[in-house]
Amino acid sequence: MKFTSTVMQTFVVAKAGSEVGTIFKDGEKYWIESVGERSAYIKTTSGDVVILSRKLFTPYSIVFGEAWESVRKRLAVKHSVLYNEPFLEIGDGLKICVKVGEDSPKITFNGKPDVERLRQVYNVYMIIASVSELDGYVECLRSVRVFDTQDVLNCLVDVVGRGPGLTPAGDDFVSGVLLGLRLLGLKADASELFQKARKSSRWPSWKMIEHAHHGCTFSPIYNLCREILMGGDCVEHVFEAVRIGGSTGLATLAGLLETLRIFSEQLV
Repeated sequence: MKFTSTVMQTFVVAKAGSEVGTIFKDGEKYWIESVGERSAYIKTTSGDVVILSRKLFTPYSIVFGEAWESVRKRLAVKHSVLYNEPFLEIGDGLKICVKVGEDSPKITFNGKPDVERLRQVYNVYMIIASVSELDGYVECLRSVRVFDTQDVLNCLVDVVGRGPGLTPAGDDFVSGVLLGLRLLGLKADASELFQKARKSSRWPSWKMIEHAHHGCTFSPIYNLCREILMGGDCVEHVFEAVRIGGSTGLATLAGLLETLRIFSEQLV
């Protein structure tokens, strides 16, 4: 990772996920919405999100590697962000050359999971879930187990926005369900979910639900989806998914696997 600095200006070359190039528009101004130890969030005028971090989390992330700590110290909430392709200019002197790649693609493949492989992954997930805090989304699990494909998104409307944190567990679960339906090639109208999320949840969580609907998710979840269909060590990716911050990984995993378990049986 190239990194140079002067007293007034810092220049960084950073890799970006596959969706970043579709989110940023040349000449548009955005702003830093939040800054944390592990990541910072850029918010666009349309409400979209780009994550700045050390590692590539999602297709809408920009990754800085070893330069992250130095970059993080230059970021502050409400800092202006100007995009002039391929450069981001942040605050007063931070300039980033953004190189969009395919390192964190979105889910574009679909099919019917191998029954034995899915059972193995599901059993590992259940062992992990049994010793974890499920109160935030236990009703979500019951919803997916009870309703059929046509009803599931409607009943999930009441789940949106439930739970603490930047991304509530209810929202993460909904994202997992949407990813599961996409992986199975099952089309679903999620417009009512999106409307409820914008009103009832918080940013960037509601936007991440929309991203999940068109196949964008965290890298460990993407890797698990790929291996479920194509073979490989699925169990390793289950544990990697659970390590995603707070309840996010487990709740997303729960939505994904419950959906695959129920709806994969309906595929011809």
